[in-house]
Amino acid sequence: MQIRLSLWNRNGRLIYGIPLWYRLVSGITALILIAAAVFSGGLGTVGTIIIGIVVLASLYEERWVFDTVAGSCTGRIGLLFAARKSSFKASDVGLVRIDMFAKGRLDQHDLPPLDKMPRGSQARLLVELLDGERYMLDSVSIKNRDDLEINARAIAQALGAPIET
Repeated sequence: MQIRLSLWNRNGRLIYGIPLWYRLVSGITALILIAAAVFSGGLGTVGTIIIGIVVLASLYEERWVFDTVAGSCTGRIGLLFAARKSSFKASDVGLVRIDMFAKGRLDQHDLPPLDKMPRGSQARLLVELLDGERYMLDSVSIKNRDDLEINARAIAQALGAPIET
């Protein structure tokens, strides 16, 4: 299962990340499972593992914040208490790009048309900095490429960067 990232604007900050509904559903599910374990006298090994997975899922964070006022970009990916952090200046962004990946092909330079892409192929949203460093913000199934392009255009506009689709 893939959680699709959402894009929203909050007080001059463009936020691209896991939607709030995912966090709420994961947290509520964890609480229900824990309550069921307490009232039933325990869940055993498998039940404990399942509860652990659901709790960790509710603590997972994947979020990019593009602050147009401060001119900064920050990303956090991982568990809330141990997330990997990345940051760069908006002025350092050279290009926002959608990159295509055809599954099963060694040569990614000569890709088939979108309607002929193999199952499992992906569209990836990349931010390339002027110094050559690249960040992959999102990766979706090829069938969701249009939604990814809408998000890429909004991010490029917020950063004042060119876009390549």
